Amino acid sequence: MTRDLIQGSGGGGCFIGDTHVSVPKGYKKIKDIRKGDIVLSFDDKGVIHESKVIEVFIHENEEVWEYNFWGGFSFLATPNHWILNQFNAFVGVGTLEKDDCAVNQNNHLVPFNSKKKIGLKTVYNLNVENKHTFIANNIRVHNAGLGSGIRGAGGGGGSKGGGGRTPTTAKDSLNSRSFARILDLVSEGEIEGLHDPGGFTNSWLQSVFVNNTPLKNSDGTNNFLDVEVQRANGTAIQPVLNGFNTTSTAKGVGITCFKAAPVSFTITDPTVTSVIIDIRFAALQKVNKDGDTLGSQVDIKFSKQVSGSSMQDLSINGSTTQTVKGRTGDAYTKQYSFDISGNSFPVTFQVSRLTDDDSTINANSSDELINHTSGFVVASYQMIKNFDNPISGTYTQSGNTITVNTAEDHTKIVGDSLGFDFLNDGSNNQFGFSGNNQTKNNSYTGPSNGNFTVATVINSNAFTVQHTESKNVVNGSCTFSRVLNYPNSALVGLKIDAEQFNSIPKRAYLINGIKVRIPAANSTGTPVVVRNASQAASLGIANASQIKSFGFIHYPNGYIFNGQLTAAQYTNDPAFCLLDLLTSERYGTGQFIKLSNLDIYSFYAISKYSSELVSFKDRRNTGQVETIKEPRFSLNCVLRKRQDAFKVINSLCSVFRGMPLYTAGSITLIQDKNGLDPSFLFNKTNVTKEGFNYSGVSRKTRANVVVVKYFDNELRDSAYEEVLDQNEIDKYGAISKNIDSFGVTSRTQARRLGKWFLTTLATETETVSFTTTLEAGALCRPGMLIEIQDEVKSGVRRAGKIFNLQTVGGNHVITTDQSNLPNLNGNLSVIMPNGQVSKKTVQSIDVVNKKITINGKFQIKINDSNGNSPFLESLQENPDYIPTFQDTNPNLGSTWVLETTGTSSQTILSQQYKVVSVEEGDDYTFSISAVSHNESKYAAVEQLETLVHRDLTNLDETPSAPERFAVASLSDGTTVNYPIESLYKYRDQIKVRVIVQWKPVEGISKYELIYNQDNKSEIVVTTQSPSFDIDDVNVNTATSSIFNFQVRSVSASGKKSADTLSTSLIVQGKNTLPSQVSPDFSGEIDSNLGIRLSWTPLEAVPPSFSDLDIRGYIVKEGSNYDTGTLIGEFDTTNVLVPTLPSKNDNAKVYSIKAVDSDGNVSADARTTSISINNPSSVDINTISQEYKDDNLILNWTEPTIGTNQFAIKEYEIFDDATSLGRVSSTTFTLPVNFNSDRNIKIKAFDILGKEGSFTEKTISFTKTEAPNINFSFEGTKLRLFWTEPTQGNTKIKEYEIRRSNNSITNINQATLVDKINSDSYLLDIDSTFVVGTAVRFFVVALDANGFRGDVGRTGISNYPDPVLAAPPAPQNLTAIIKSDSAFVSWDAVSPLNNGLPINDYKIYRESGTATTAGIADFQQNGTQITERVLWTDLQQKYFVRAVDTNGNLGALTEVLFTVASPSAVTNLRNEVIDNNVLLRWTESSVASNQLPIIHYNIYRNTTASENLVGQKQGTFTTVFEQVGGDFTYILLPVNSAGLEGSQASTLARVNQPPDFVLTDEVDSTFSGTIVNGFLSDGGLFFNVNTTRTWKEHFDPNNNDTSRTFGVYGATTVYALPTENSGSYEEVIDTGADIASTRIEATLGLDSNETIGSTTVTPEIFTAPALKDGNGNNILDGNGNAQPDTFTGKGQGNTNVLGTNFRYIKVKFDFIGVDNNDLVKVQSLKIKTFLKRKTDQGSTTVSASDSQGTGKQVNFTETFVDVDAISLTIRGSSSSAKYAIYDFVDTANPQNGFKVFLFDNNGVGVAGTVDFTVRGV
Repeated sequence: MTRDLIQGSGGGGCFIGDTHVSVPKGYKKIKDIRKGDIVLSFDDKGVIHESKVIEVFIHENEEVWEYNFWGGFSFLATPNHWILNQFNAFVGVGTLEKDDCAVNQNNHLVPFNSKKKIGLKTVYNLNVENKHTFIANNIRVHNAGLGSGIRGAGGGGGSKGGGGRTPTTAKDSLNSRSFARILDLVSEGEIEGLHDPGGFTNSWLQSVFVNNTPLKNSDGTNNFLDVEVQRANGTAIQPVLNGFNTTSTAKGVGITCFKAAPVSFTITDPTVTSVIIDIRFAALQKVNKDGDTLGSQVDIKFSKQVSGSSMQDLSINGSTTQTVKGRTGDAYTKQYSFDISGNSFPVTFQVSRLTDDDSTINANSSDELINHTSGFVVASYQMIKNFDNPISGTYTQSGNTITVNTAEDHTKIVGDSLGFDFLNDGSNNQFGFSGNNQTKNNSYTGPSNGNFTVATVINSNAFTVQHTESKNVVNGSCTFSRVLNYPNSALVGLKIDAEQFNSIPKRAYLINGIKVRIPAANSTGTPVVVRNASQAASLGIANASQIKSFGFIHYPNGYIFNGQLTAAQYTNDPAFCLLDLLTSERYGTGQFIKLSNLDIYSFYAISKYSSELVSFKDRRNTGQVETIKEPRFSLNCVLRKRQDAFKVINSLCSVFRGMPLYTAGSITLIQDKNGLDPSFLFNKTNVTKEGFNYSGVSRKTRANVVVVKYFDNELRDSAYEEVLDQNEIDKYGAISKNIDSFGVTSRTQARRLGKWFLTTLATETETVSFTTTLEAGALCRPGMLIEIQDEVKSGVRRAGKIFNLQTVGGNHVITTDQSNLPNLNGNLSVIMPNGQVSKKTVQSIDVVNKKITINGKFQIKINDSNGNSPFLESLQENPDYIPTFQDTNPNLGSTWVLETTGTSSQTILSQQYKVVSVEEGDDYTFSISAVSHNESKYAAVEQLETLVHRDLTNLDETPSAPERFAVASLSDGTTVNYPIESLYKYRDQIKVRVIVQWKPVEGISKYELIYNQDNKSEIVVTTQSPSFDIDDVNVNTATSSIFNFQVRSVSASGKKSADTLSTSLIVQGKNTLPSQVSPDFSGEIDSNLGIRLSWTPLEAVPPSFSDLDIRGYIVKEGSNYDTGTLIGEFDTTNVLVPTLPSKNDNAKVYSIKAVDSDGNVSADARTTSISINNPSSVDINTISQEYKDDNLILNWTEPTIGTNQFAIKEYEIFDDATSLGRVSSTTFTLPVNFNSDRNIKIKAFDILGKEGSFTEKTISFTKTEAPNINFSFEGTKLRLFWTEPTQGNTKIKEYEIRRSNNSITNINQATLVDKINSDSYLLDIDSTFVVGTAVRFFVVALDANGFRGDVGRTGISNYPDPVLAAPPAPQNLTAIIKSDSAFVSWDAVSPLNNGLPINDYKIYRESGTATTAGIADFQQNGTQITERVLWTDLQQKYFVRAVDTNGNLGALTEVLFTVASPSAVTNLRNEVIDNNVLLRWTESSVASNQLPIIHYNIYRNTTASENLVGQKQGTFTTVFEQVGGDFTYILLPVNSAGLEGSQASTLARVNQPPDFVLTDEVDSTFSGTIVNGFLSDGGLFFNVNTTRTWKEHFDPNNNDTSRTFGVYGATTVYALPTENSGSYEEVIDTGADIASTRIEATLGLDSNETIGSTTVTPEIFTAPALKDGNGNNILDGNGNAQPDTFTGKGQGNTNVLGTNFRYIKVKFDFIGVDNNDLVKVQSLKIKTFLKRKTDQGSTTVSASDSQGTGKQVNFTETFVDVDAISLTIRGSSSSAKYAIYDFVDTANPQNGFKVFLFDNNGVGVAGTVDFTVRGV
């Protein structure tokens, strides 16, 4: 032991030495850690830190336990060591229980699993500085080593460390306890109740299961505490379950409450009477430095705010502070209840924490406290409502009918369940609904109290109920209310302690179900429902102790059903359960099917067969085999949802192997059962010449393993029973079939069902179809047993027609039509005249004379001695029938069938079939389909006897070999010669199969096949089919395989053909892409589930077989498969798309490809599109209204789900445009808070959220009549007066006066004004009187009791509402522009005689199209306003109205204020200098209706915002372009309101190189000289004879006066034929003499309006100005310069150099041919551009220069024009801050410019300036 370890004694330690302690780079064993080592620790926030170990402790011989956690974490430690648990608290590890968790290093919860005691060990502990925590085996722990206290976390013991005591934990004193009430609807209709196995008190509680555990065990012990159960079995007058006559709605909150952040919630439902608030603590405790865990306390305050008032603190038991005090280490919930009945809504509750938060307590705590935990959340609140309020009334009773009358509207409807207290002595007993008689005086003779349903509603103040007691009561008083007893509904109510459950538990109930009527007792006996073994024994049922299933009907021997049914009682008899469902109007089809529509005897026959007891052996869990009995068929099911009636009926019929039929005007049942006699005989004499057609099912495809799913009542879950046919499995492998049984809870019944299924598959392997005569077909029904003698199958004829009938020695002798009768023993069957079949034993056969003699005579069945018919309406046998026969002669020509017996070759029996369908043809024939029948299958299923097969044939001669192998023609016209190879799947593997087929030999049903592969050993097989499959062929892909075949025929007796049919086959493989999915790939909408896609599966088609190994199908969303969204891969051909479309989807497109087992997909995809329609609207004719209990109840019928529509999820209901809410049902209830008709709208929403269209319906509301009230205005007063109304039975005490606006018609919605005892009343006309709005008054007489009489009011015919006149409208309203403002003025308004003085005016400004005013923009007492125009709309409208002294608004006067858009600039032109474009224009004119222009917006090419070049004031600007090209500059004037006006534009061409600049550009307006051309549509057309008009062309002699030539007439030029020449010439004055510049002329032609081929020749001329001898311009008469002689620059040139000129002339010649050429000139541009020059230098400026005329700077370059001058002051320290130049911009400037320098104060100073001059 090193000196770093402190050894303690006694008291225990902590962890064993091998425990891993986390360190910064992994872990170390605790026994290897020394003082000063660094370990990982954590703080109270869970953050990991690195901390130093202060001390290490060791304790020997301490008791150690192993603690195991989820995920494999564990450690060995002493029980008192602290670990961090799920509540962020430290607890002793030994205190952990199953629901606890530890916290691991990653701060995740790790559930505690188990612990076990290990024994005494040496243990270690650490003392870690600061945090006193570390991590042991990945679990966060505490060392409890603070200061001088405990060291070593409970280490205890000696003086050398480890401390001196064990920490304590205070008792958990806070335990949550809350109860939940659950009401379960068990069944519609009356049931017998919960199943009671008996044996002790309340033994029925064994049938109530909570979370799959019964409340009581079979020994009477309880599995749960404090669980209360109440039952109601579904009677019409059943009592209310205690505690379920109120409703409670829980709302989750889940918000943590902090001192600075109270939690609040609001309740708006005015029907809520009380609120329960749940406060939940995760834990409430504190841990001190000694390690003790103690209790703590938290102070809480509740406050309430009512209808927007101030928040008020709530007092409980006299205190507004609620203290939760004690300790709990786990979750604790406390509830607080508050009454809010009578409060105004909304009501807001606030929960406040008064105690400091844990973070504050822990941060401010002294060293005495380690951790404090007291946080709580407002978990939820419950809103409690009373279900209904009592109403008092009077009643009378006559017999069983009680008539109730009420003074107030009762609002009850037929079917309402009411609880009554009846009185007839005037006493006022306390109201109650228990159903028990209240205490009454001895004179009471009225009806008993209880719950009753409303039978009829007489009117709003009277209704009737039916009482079980018949009495006559003249009158009495009663009190009643709607109760939640749910009549005719079976209920179970639970009250459970929430502490025992984490959530609402699952419930299940074992019940004796709905009571149904069964056959009634009569003189022949009494049917009884057998409930238990002792009852069965008392009824004489043998071996009653072996019966394990009860509830069946026992029919005594000799009982005969007479069609009468007894009172309803419980039974699981499937037939009479079905009868009840069909006839019940509450939950069945009774509205459509009555008992008279049913063949009740067929139900009885099936019941009797179903109730027969069957015996079977069963091996119990002990291994012992016992015999068990149970009824053949029992029905135990719950119909949980509404389903298609036909589906439900078929499901119930499946229980007893039955089928419903509609025949002879009623519904009857047939059943597959044993003991049936053949109903008809068929052979070739009574069928058509086509004979009998047979088809069968391959044994290799039939199921031989059946798994039956049923419900096990003991497990209370689905169970499965597997039934095997081992022989078939051995031959063909397992082929499974799953069956979901209906109504089966017995394992043995499920086993019989599976056995029946397998046996049926084994016996019903052949189907026969044939056509017969009217006589035979009319007597056949589905389910009948028939016999067929087919000589083709039997090999011999054994049937025919009767030619003659004799009676010899008391025996019938028939003469047949058959010449080769065998002389054998057997039975002869004939069809009797009534259609019955009579079978008799053959006495002898006269082969020569073709006669057959029977023993006795043929007979028919007749009614027995009890009058029972042998057959029911369904033609099935009557179970009560006693066989009674009558000798009868068969008709001549009737059918006979002979069955012979003897040796194997002599025995030939007819074959039996069950009729499946009978269809009547157009030619008086019937087509019958039947399936093979084996009578022995019933015994095979129920007694496990061996199946017996009938001997049907005599074909045993030596057969001939097949003549050839089979040849098949495919649908594509190709031919396949067998044998062939194929592919097939076996257990998800693709294997090779060889199929051998040959032409069958007539009469042969067995063949021998001999084959070998690759000349190896031969294999011999026998088959009954002329084909055989060789599966799992192993093919050598390199060399293929050769199969050799030989086939022989084998007769029924086993004889083989002497010859064989031989061939060979080479077997190959395959590998191709799957085919494209079939074109029927389509989608449809499953309204409840989504889009369902379906397609026909791909099938392998020989000879490619490419689709045999289809693995599945890949479906994608989208029309392009490659880019579509993957839906999934599916191995079915009917797929529900897993995601619903969105509500915005109107269609969906899907694509599909097949994929094989190797992952190859189809080359081409198949697509389909599904449209999605909105839901249908609610049918207005189905909307009904009902006023009930102060609510309006709306009901409607759910719209039909149409094509491509989804199911309706919910409905939204509107009152006009106001949404009232959404519901998922077709019923909506809203409070009646109105007194007028309502326009209700209903709109459906489907499960996608798509909405249908509104359905509107006006819901009517009846108003009361009004009396006569007069009024008169008296100054500022209004007098109301009336004539005293005729008094009723009570005198008038006073009058109540109420006032409202003129839309109110209900006195209760008016404001109380006063109560007086005179017949007139005077009141002030105050501000509440609104001009132009009527005021309504109500007057009603009150009697001494305060009851109202009829209500009188104003606002009706001849009695109008008082109306105060409004101020008149202002006159002469005008609005004009003044500067940048609108000036509005009007005349002062004089008040009307019945109006108030005018106080001021309201002025409104709205859009120019407004028809009324909105909110006033100004209010003043003057008659004019000025408002600056800041809007961009061209028109605004001003409204003005007067306002009187009460603030009443007068009529509006309006005026339209119009601002014209700014006008475009004029004379816009450009000049280009290298890359600079100079723009000049004349400013826009401003008219009186226009605002001033503040600037111009300049755009390049378009007026898009991104093309804005800049804004400019004035008439000149420059634009610098970075690149050359054509640019259109657009100028838009902007007025003071920011509105852009009309645009002007100019086109500038910026040429390269950049040292050339455009000096001028002219867009021609075509004002020059035009020859043979005319101007139209903005362009020039050449070459045209402009003197020829339309009229001249069509009427050259001017003698046609009948035509006007439309819009063209005599003025429009007719263009064609054209002239062959034309020209255009224009002169441009540049305005100055130009020494040198380039000139360019560009002509734009419109190709769309140019015809033929026209030659265009351009030419440019220049000329100087004409001058006199002094060099001055010679002016014309207008004072303008004139051009001198023009000099041409050569034809064909459009870009020339001009020198010493002022004038430019351009000319274009147009030459055409053949008088059919036309050209349109769209534009003409003439540009001049010059060389750019730059002059640079510097100059020194003196102060005197700056303060004088400036420093002169001369040009060193010669400029035609100067574009820009820039100055830069040299030196940053210079006092000169501003450099300014003075330059006179003239043409050919040569005088230079002057420079001035100024400081910041504007004083001229000296300095040096660098200058740059740019120009051309």
